[in-house]
Amino acid sequence: MYWIKIEEDCSTENEVAVSSWIYEEFKKVNNLQHGLLKESCVINSENRLLNTGTKDDPFRIKVSTNIYKALYFIDDIVYQMQTDGRTLKVGPLSGMTVFKPHKAGNSRVKQYEKVGGVFIVFKPKTMNWDTKTVEGYVYHANQGKWIHTTVPFPEVIYRRGARFREDVVQRYRKLGGTIFNSKPLFKGEVDQLLLKQHLAKENIIDFRPVTSEEDVFEMLDEHHEVVMKPRVGGKGRRILFISKVSPEAFEVYDYSKSKTAGKLLLTLQQLSHLLTQKKVIRGRYIVQKKLRLREHNGSPYDIRVHMQKNNNDWVCNGIECRVASSGEYVTNLAKDGIALPLRKVLEGSRKERKKAKRAIIAFAKTMANALDQAFSNECFADIGMDIAMDEEGKLWFIEANGLPLFNGFKRISKKAYRRIAAQPLLYATQKQGFQVMGK
Repeated sequence: MYWIKIEEDCSTENEVAVSSWIYEEFKKVNNLQHGLLKESCVINSENRLLNTGTKDDPFRIKVSTNIYKALYFIDDIVYQMQTDGRTLKVGPLSGMTVFKPHKAGNSRVKQYEKVGGVFIVFKPKTMNWDTKTVEGYVYHANQGKWIHTTVPFPEVIYRRGARFREDVVQRYRKLGGTIFNSKPLFKGEVDQLLLKQHLAKENIIDFRPVTSEEDVFEMLDEHHEVVMKPRVGGKGRRILFISKVSPEAFEVYDYSKSKTAGKLLLTLQQLSHLLTQKKVIRGRYIVQKKLRLREHNGSPYDIRVHMQKNNNDWVCNGIECRVASSGEYVTNLAKDGIALPLRKVLEGSRKERKKAKRAIIAFAKTMANALDQAFSNECFADIGMDIAMDEEGKLWFIEANGLPLFNGFKRISKKAYRRIAAQPLLYATQKQGFQVMGK
């Protein structure tokens, strides 16, 4: 593994000139790869191309004009270089999909010096399948700014913006690419799959998909208190908390229209009308038993554990507790919940709090591994694992977020925020076989 800079050579032949110091190592190479594009080449030796191949003193590699342009190399970028069989691979080339332009990547490029290569943020519609290239914004470390350009398809794409169609995912994979978090994680579907995993089934909250009013009323008869959630959605939108006060009276907390709940006391007929009005019986919702959560200063809280991959192993890079505002049930920050560090929420002695934290992390890792097993064809890079702790201290799986937000960490730990923002880029580098320098 070496650090390099690539220079365009005016030669019209498909030639790549390397330092005589490393020529013996690369002389049998017959392809040069950047991202998912390859070009055939001949390796030559040149005595003048010295340097030491370190990050601070990268080798200079001369590439003929036609290869330089065909592989869309960028001037003055520091890359890593390695061999893969008879292919000389230059990278990393990692991408991230976004809804908005390059500003979405600002929090991630702080770690750029650890990996080098190219990091591009782009919209999926800019992918050109004829040329196998994508147009977007690349962070140019030496210039300290984003530049608008075109590069080959990245070897790894981190999905943060629009969803890829399944046929696009399969087509990209056939080219040799990896998409992080390509699979949407729908409520109910994930729970059903996790129930099949032995390690996870005891911690799944009793639920059922809503296909009729009877599903809701049968759950109310069994549990008296239930939560209705849309299968697709976030930020606490369109959630209903329903409590059975008597056979003909129901208390409803409706979070569909504002940050605070609309509190209703309904008859059986009125509740039936509300469910019809909200179209909950069309397979768009699940209904769950409502847990009695642990509380902080009289308000319920849940726990977001940010699990991320490092060298293909799940690690916890941050924990935040989300506490509902006074008198509310929903803990989401978008519904005026507040983010607090775990240490400020857990009760007991220091030893007891440390033990509880270890148990939470172990639980989150177990659930993340169960997700890997349930979606064996997917490659998850980071998951926002939402966990509930009930009044008895038992941990429950609430949901897994494949496109997790982590704004709460800005408030409680900027160090954790930066670590979480950067880790998928570092993992993408590892997936491509390149090194992450330092810690």
